[in-house]
Amino acid sequence: MRLNDEKDLRAGDVVPLLRKDGSEFARVEITCAREVEFAKLSEADWEGHELSGSRELIAEEFRRFYGSAPSPTTLVKAVRFRILPRGVIARGAEAVIEREGEKTLIKTRVAKGYRHAAIDSKLRLQRTRLEARVLKRAKAAGVNVPRIHSSDERGAVVRMEFLDGPTLKAAFDVGLSERIADQVIRLHSAGIIHGDLTTSNMVLSGGKVHLIDFGLARFSASAEDRAVDLHVLEEALASTHTGEAAEAFARILSAYETKFPEVAARLKKVESRGRYVRRKED
Repeated sequence: MRLNDEKDLRAGDVVPLLRKDGSEFARVEITCAREVEFAKLSEADWEGHELSGSRELIAEEFRRFYGSAPSPTTLVKAVRFRILPRGVIARGAEAVIEREGEKTLIKTRVAKGYRHAAIDSKLRLQRTRLEARVLKRAKAAGVNVPRIHSSDERGAVVRMEFLDGPTLKAAFDVGLSERIADQVIRLHSAGIIHGDLTTSNMVLSGGKVHLIDFGLARFSASAEDRAVDLHVLEEALASTHTGEAAEAFARILSAYETKFPEVAARLKKVESRGRYVRRKED
């Protein structure tokens, strides 16, 4: 459980567990993260906690760790996780990411039992081939992306460069806005749509912003597709970096529209469609 969740942990996040000296000894995947008043914590929320079953002991633990004990109405975040197998650093709906040594990541698209075996094999082959082609074109266009070491299409495996550094979700700063814009401009200029432009899919390594996770990427040069890509980024900033989102996206868009003014204009239509959908839902 966490009293001040400065990391904004959410289900699906992969985070390291650290020793007292700061060294990593395991990685875990968050399976559940819910905010609740301290008085309303249930046994399921603290199941597995070393002080399980005693609200008073947990309150004292919070006091020692955070400097103050929670009141009954204090919001706390109950977090559950599972330890990832050694070597595995992420496990998504489509693929498992493993680290090999100090400089290599292995991305393996896993078979889906609910799909027909022949269809599943074909889909994994096609998506592996497309991702490798996208990364190679992006690298050639000067986009900061992982370098491909090798690609096994039939095995649905891509071996690529490991980028040492935090994601921008963990290390976001408005001052990085222009560097983000530069990478998106280069990507779109190469005729590539990322498909999932979030700060979780950006890494700050060597002082540079890198784009990662091209599992949803495709080739397109249409203004509509580029505008939707930008809108995904805009929405991601608003949901994850609330206090800085408006300024950050304004700076990103200001730099972007010097290269693609027609896309910036199209973005307004995409945004209006999103607002219309939300009004309908309300």
